[in-house]
Amino acid sequence: MKAYFTNKKRPYEAGFYITGHEHFVLPPLQTSVTFTSTCTSACTSKTIRKPFNITLAWNHMHYAGKQMSVQIVRNKTETFYLSNDIFYSYDSPQVQLYTDNPVQIFPGDEIITKCTFTTARRNRSTFWGEATMDEMCYGFLIYFPKENVQNSVCFTSGPDVSTCDTATYHGCTDLTNFKNPDWLNATSAYQDLVKNCRPFTPCLQECVDTIVSLKRTDPCFKDDLFDFIKTEMLAKTPEGLDLMARFSSCERHVYQTLNTVSPTRA
Repeated sequence: MKAYFTNKKRPYEAGFYITGHEHFVLPPLQTSVTFTSTCTSACTSKTIRKPFNITLAWNHMHYAGKQMSVQIVRNKTETFYLSNDIFYSYDSPQVQLYTDNPVQIFPGDEIITKCTFTTARRNRSTFWGEATMDEMCYGFLIYFPKENVQNSVCFTSGPDVSTCDTATYHGCTDLTNFKNPDWLNATSAYQDLVKNCRPFTPCLQECVDTIVSLKRTDPCFKDDLFDFIKTEMLAKTPEGLDLMARFSSCERHVYQTLNTVSPTRA
């Protein structure tokens, strides 16, 4: 490798922009598992100061990677693929060159990264991580001028949640507060769980009623979003672990209550 130096600087400084999805788990023995990461127009409006130019783009997954693309959507109608590997290979990455005709990205554009994996030959779950037998979902972009971008990463996690756009919080306005144990301890939801639920066992009827009410009325405690909150926030504090332990005491009974169809009257 040779390094060249010059006293004459280039007109622009290049930057490195990364999009993608993080902190996911792939189930085993699946022919196809897809994650989509949306860097929303609200996010790019906040983080991109002025239009910038893409000169190179390439996809990055590991050995479970099957198919991947990075797509630009403008005004909800115009679409351009910066990269689109129908058959992805970790050992033979395809670099898309736009040096002769750079692709412009504007504040307000959406950047959609889609990664499809196969775990058909794996008997255990695959986690997001740096090892080649872990997995990643990143789009790498080289751009200029560097100073036009305030934040050169745009990641999502869980059910396509992005911390730069509250519209992706699925109605859970307090989403990021769950990582704060003092805030969690003061919430009425946690206080009700402490009052009505025991950690792990036994299951009390008042606990079932409390959790069912939370799941029916509070978006933060629903489905994939609550799974994301548990993994990324609650599991990292004693208060969060206590909340999950109280939830687990009545997990089966809550499921039965929420999925029981009431008989209709003639």
